[in-house]
Amino acid sequence: MLGSEADRVYYAKREIQLRKWDKYKFAQGVVILAAEALLTQDEKFSLTGMAVTEAEATVDVRQLKGSPPFPH
Repeated sequence: MLGSEADRVYYAKREIQLRKWDKYKFAQGVVILAAEALLTQDEKFSLTGMAVTEAEATVDVRQLKGSPPFPH
């Protein structure tokens, strides 16, 4: 739906609401609705856990400066 007050996914109607056309926001809405429809609750929790693990595995490049190189 175009002309919405805000860009959002309205789950009750399985509707992507956009203020104006944006192919990237539309695609993001499609992915969100697909994940909601296709993944079980356990799979969603597992995916969330993997995302948190990845987020915690990041490091600021400045912290690596002066660190020894990775072994081969």
